[in-house]
Amino acid sequence: MTLYRVELRNRVGDILRAADTLAGPNVFCGRTQPVSEEALPALYLWCADDRGESAGPNALSFTRTASVAVKGLVAAGSEENAVAIVDALAEQIELTVLSNVGLIEMVSDIPSIQAQTAVSSSNGTHLAEVRYLFDFRYVETFNPNGVPLKEINGRIATESNADFADMRVTFNSEGNAPCV
Repeated sequence: MTLYRVELRNRVGDILRAADTLAGPNVFCGRTQPVSEEALPALYLWCADDRGESAGPNALSFTRTASVAVKGLVAAGSEENAVAIVDALAEQIELTVLSNVGLIEMVSDIPSIQAQTAVSSSNGTHLAEVRYLFDFRYVETFNPNGVPLKEINGRIATESNADFADMRVTFNSEGNAPCV
């Protein structure tokens, strides 16, 4: 079983790779190994956070919010060029992710996105970085281990009558009792 947040991260990576952004094929999911400056631009994706809120007591269902991080790195000979390239890459990332119908169908909503940019210089090379956090909300339900219930049988007793009534509840194939 693959965690759903990992499926979301991989889907974002697939659509960014297919979109032919400035990063081209340099889209890496769950990888921290850097590429050389000559191989930039590049995109790195990971699951930065995952939160779940229970549907209630004894429920094995959660409303989850997974934060998928996308970090874009570019290199240029001047600060102005680095900023221009990272701005163009940021636009490609945002438009690609937020307009992909297949990705949007995987979640109930996208409650927030965050973007940050930074520029640094070293040895005459200007590096620029954009970081996105896309929050994807979805519902995840876990099935308990064990054999599913098929039926519950019982006898109801009162203080004055030890054999008051019999009871029987039959569950359907999904493990739900019919509403009466």
